[in-house]
Amino acid sequence: MKTAMKKENNLTSKMVSFVKKAWISLLLIVVAVVMVGIGVYFNSHSYWANKTDVSLFNAGMEAYSAGDQVLPTDGDRPEEQAVIRAVAYLQQAYSETDDANLGALAQYNTGTIMGFEGLKILDGSTPLFVIKEAIAKLAEAIRLDPNNEAAKYNLELLEKVQSILEPVGGIPVTETAVGSLGGLSGYSSGVIYKGY
Repeated sequence: MKTAMKKENNLTSKMVSFVKKAWISLLLIVVAVVMVGIGVYFNSHSYWANKTDVSLFNAGMEAYSAGDQVLPTDGDRPEEQAVIRAVAYLQQAYSETDDANLGALAQYNTGTIMGFEGLKILDGSTPLFVIKEAIAKLAEAIRLDPNNEAAKYNLELLEKVQSILEPVGGIPVTETAVGSLGGLSGYSSGVIYKGY
């Protein structure tokens, strides 16, 4: 009887010892499973992927990277030049964002694209409104992010171009809107210094 009791105590102590050791491993496994579940959840419900302003900014950059192509109808956008679509998305991202950094980047890219497009048509018929609009966008980008040296450079360059095209107290060289820019207020295309 003592032997049976001894075996039972020995078995009980082994089980208690096993449970003491196993509960830590079991707890770690449960924590690992919970962490993997949380990771999967946040990965599939990414904060940035669901933000409208970031999505619009990314759509603008993607459209701009299409170059001089005419992009087909896409959801809310008609068939249009890639640069026109890029500017439209960037401006929409700027107007919908609460993030000053994203707003500054959207304005910088818009102003830079517009400035580049304005400089591209320097043939005596550069639409001065494009240069003026680009200057306004770059000034806003600098207001939002005073450390953006590229925006400062582009702004300075476009202000020099504007002073040539529109001398102080003089008559502007031209106010003609040419080509794909015709009458599109706030148009932007191209890049002086790429902002992405």
